[in-house]
Order: sequence, then C-alpha cells, then structure tokens
Amino acid sequence: TSSYHSHRVQVSTFPTTANPIFSTSTSSYHGHRGFQRASSFSPIFKREAVNPPELKTSDENARMWMKQAKADYLAAAFIFGRLKDSAVEQTHPCTVVEIDEEQVDGDERDVAVVCKPSASFPALVCFLCHEVAEKCMKGIMYAKCGMPAQLLECAHLITLNEFLEKSDIAVDLKQTVKECVLQVSEHHDKSRYPNFQIPPCAPAAVYSSTEENAAMNAVKKLMEYVAADSSLMPFVGDLQELPEVETIFQTNLQTHAEYPDNWAKQDGDFLLDLLDQQSSEFLAIESLFHQTLTRRIVRIERIQNRPLWCKYNDCSRRMMKTNEGKLGQKMLFHGTRTTNPEKIYKGSASFDMTFSQQGMWGKGNYFAVNASYSDTYAHRESPYEQMLLAYVLTGFSYTSHANSLLTRPPLRSGTVGDNTVQHQYDSINGCTLGSTVYITYENDKAYPAYLITYT
Repeated sequence: TSSYHSHRVQVSTFPTTANPIFSTSTSSYHGHRGFQRASSFSPIFKREAVNPPELKTSDENARMWMKQAKADYLAAAFIFGRLKDSAVEQTHPCTVVEIDEEQVDGDERDVAVVCKPSASFPALVCFLCHEVAEKCMKGIMYAKCGMPAQLLECAHLITLNEFLEKSDIAVDLKQTVKECVLQVSEHHDKSRYPNFQIPPCAPAAVYSSTEENAAMNAVKKLMEYVAADSSLMPFVGDLQELPEVETIFQTNLQTHAEYPDNWAKQDGDFLLDLLDQQSSEFLAIESLFHQTLTRRIVRIERIQNRPLWCKYNDCSRRMMKTNEGKLGQKMLFHGTRTTNPEKIYKGSASFDMTFSQQGMWGKGNYFAVNASYSDTYAHRESPYEQMLLAYVLTGFSYTSHANSLLTRPPLRSGTVGDNTVQHQYDSINGCTLGSTVYITYENDKAYPAYLITYT
C-alpha cells in the first residue's frame, strides 16, 4: 500500500472550545506530523497552528531542506553499514558509528568514524530513506517550482509527487523522483508500527536486507541526480563529502519462509481459513479496505494454497537474482469480474493470463492500491460481492500512460558485474479512476492472499 493511502488525515470539525482539556498551543510538538496522526484517530483533537502563507521559490529554504536530506542520507548510510572505507570491517553486516564532531567555519564539520560490529537495522534504514525522499522533494520544490503551504507538513510522498508531476521541472527529474517514491513511499509507517503490517507484527521481525538494499539504492539514485544537476547542486553540495554506499545483496535467496508464519495448520495443499473478526489480521485488512470503500465486510478468508505459494516464492527468487534484490512486494486489490475467484485461488496457475481481458495497459493482470477501484470489477453473486487481496511482486515498475497495445513491459538497462545487460521491467504502473494500478504480464508474480466478501 502506498504512503498516501496509509496517511490520509481527517481533520476534526469539532471546535477546540468544546474540549478545553486539550491545549491549542502551537508548540513544536503540535507542528509535528505525529500530532496529525493522533488527530486522525481521535477527532476531539484539533490543530490550531497558523497556516504559513503561500510560498514561492526560496534558495534559503531549498538549502535548509536539502541539508537535512543530506544529513538523513548520511545517517542511513552509516546505519546501513556498507561503507567503502578502510576503517570499516566489510565482513560485518552493519556497524555502529561513533562521531567526533569539530566545528569548522560555522557549519562544516570534520567527522571521525569508529566502526564496531553490531546487528543490522533494516526497518530503521528504510524509514530514514523515506525521510531522505521527503526532504529532497521539498528542497526541489523550493528550488524549482515553489512550495505550496498545504504541502509543507505533508509526509505523503505520493501526494508530494503528484504536485511535482504537474510542475514544469525536467522530465528526467520527475522520473527519478517517481521511481524513488514508488520504492520507499510505504516505509513511513510500515517500518515503525506493527498495525501497518498485514498480519500485524513487529516491523523489525519482517524487514530484511531486501527492503533495505532497495530503499538505499532508490535514495542514492535520487541524491546523485540532485548533486549532478547544476541548478540543484548548490543547495545539496558535493556528495563526495559523503562516504560512498556500496549495496551488498545477500546470496541466500530465502525471501520468504517455506510458508507464511500466520498460516493455520493444514493437512492438504489447500485451506480457506475464516478469520476471526476480532483478530488483528482481520482488522488490519478491514482498515485497508475501508480507506477507500465504505462497504460492510461479511467475512475475510485467508487463502492457503501451498503449490501456488511455492510458484510465487520461486518467482521471487528469480527476481532477486535479476533485480539485485529488488522485489517491490505490495499488497493490492484485484476484482475478478465474471470469473469466480475460486478458479484463481484453487487453480494451478494463480492469476492466469487466460482470464485477462484487454485493458488500458493491454492484456495483463491488473491490481489496485484502492479497494474502490477493484470494487468496479468485483465478482457479484447476489447478495454478496467478492474481491481478492494479493501479494504482488512489482519489482522495477515502469510508469506509463494508457496504452492498450502493451503485451509486456519495456526493456531497462541493468548490470551484471561490469557488464550492462537488458532486462524487462517487472510491471507497468499508472493511474486511473483515482487509484494507482499495477499490471503484471506473468502468472506467478502475484499470490491471492485473502478473499474478501462484502455487501
């Protein structure tokens, strides 16, 4: 799920005078977006900060936001621990860094690094990568096209990207930003809060070097573009001041356990397990569904199909090899229209391309961030309707305008050792009916995880 749909904030319509217990002061805490998150769950809160005026471009503000983006990038690089430095023990997966700071010329600092072996922290690295992207995008706005007041405190990368997409900045900068956003947008909450995982669990238990490598690669590419842009480089400075980050991809391709930990015990190859409506797993899916669709859920069933899971797992292993660790796994909705969902989740080919129809991006399997989009294509058997919630390997995804002639994604350049090779993108993405959609053109890049029945 995207950062935008995980962060939508409902502003309270209650006057603060009706709740005198709560302060209406505009402290720095109230200015923090964490307070906005609290108000979205507790409507009695109302933030009374004075909105800043509409802002145009500002070199001072651009420099300030880029400086923080650079600082967050430095922090992520240190925690990531893949530093090409003689002081770093490359045999250790991560290092703890002690920094000796000496002020020089007011702002510049000399930094001495002492590295010690430690555990890795992929969830924290992914969160910091989200912060790098957010601050860098705001720095670009101040430098290039102006910062709208309503976006100043916005942490939703997709919302920020939508503004940049409509601006007059360079097309290649838009594409670089978009690729970064698609990779790191979901990490703002999923990397920190157990309730944003499906099923709910500690992020530290599920984040791995796979997400960590992909996130670092994404922000590294964005920062390198900014540093090479003649109009942006004065704000971010020379990235050579930073230690070079070397992403090291794991050779063990155990991207998933043999079967997911949340699966119920089963005797055969298939089980449709009804979720308890009070369970955290049910409530997390219900919340995701209700973000864009206010319909009553009758039941949610977990689909446990061992042969299909093995095919999906094998596909993820192949992608790990060709994509240098990038899987881009997302949970997305899918409507089957006139096809009974049972043919997908009990069949041998999962999302079989033979069921696909010609769509806006050609004949493929379409998956949506918004449940409201998939509701348009829901399978209807009166009085109920059904849709699937699927794991989808979006990998390297190509953003495209509608093109009904597509039969597969275009080619992209990749590297194997010192050689440049051509690979296909793993999926296409675009926007329609108010939702981001992803299209795959292979059977095994998605697994039907849950069947949602609703009225």
